[in-house]
Amino acid sequence: MNKIFIITVKQLIPTDKLAWDDNNPHLAGDHIISADTEEEALDLFHSTIPIKVLDDFEITAKEKSASFNFSLYGDSGSHISFEDLLKETECLVRIEDSGSEGSYIEVAKWNETDEVWQRFCFGKFLGGEIEDMDALPIAKMIRDQLEKDWGYGSLVHNLDNYTGE
Repeated sequence: MNKIFIITVKQLIPTDKLAWDDNNPHLAGDHIISADTEEEALDLFHSTIPIKVLDDFEITAKEKSASFNFSLYGDSGSHISFEDLLKETECLVRIEDSGSEGSYIEVAKWNETDEVWQRFCFGKFLGGEIEDMDALPIAKMIRDQLEKDWGYGSLVHNLDNYTGE
C-alpha cells in the first residue's frame, strides 16, 4: 500500500536569478505524493514537476501518516481512497475554506464517453487527516496535485455526477 509523502521545495536563490524554466510560482512550497518509498516519491515529483537547475532548490521528502477517503457522487456510501484518487487523471478540483468547519474539496473528472466534466467525489477536512497539518494546507496540496494547475475549480460544484466507467 502506498504511503503519503510531503515533498517540500525551498527556493535558495532570488527569483530573478532562477533559470527561466524554473520560474514557476507553484514550485516552491509543499507538494503531496502517494508512493511506496521516499525515492519513488521524489522520482514521481520530478517526473511531474521538472526542475532545470536542482542546485537552486532544497528538496526534501517526509513520510506522513494519513488516513481518509473521498465520497463518490451518485453512489451512496461508496468511497475512493486518497491514494487511488491521486492516480486519477483529468481532474478539476474546487476547495472551500469553511473556517471553523474545516475545508471542503470537490473533484470533477472528464467523462470520455459523454465528453463532459462531471462531479466525481468530495471530501471534508477538519485538520489532522495528514499528521501535523491543518485542513486548508491539506486541501490546497490535494488540489495542486490533482489539478496540475488547470485552474478550473469553480466549475466543479455545478456539474452533473460522474457516470463513466
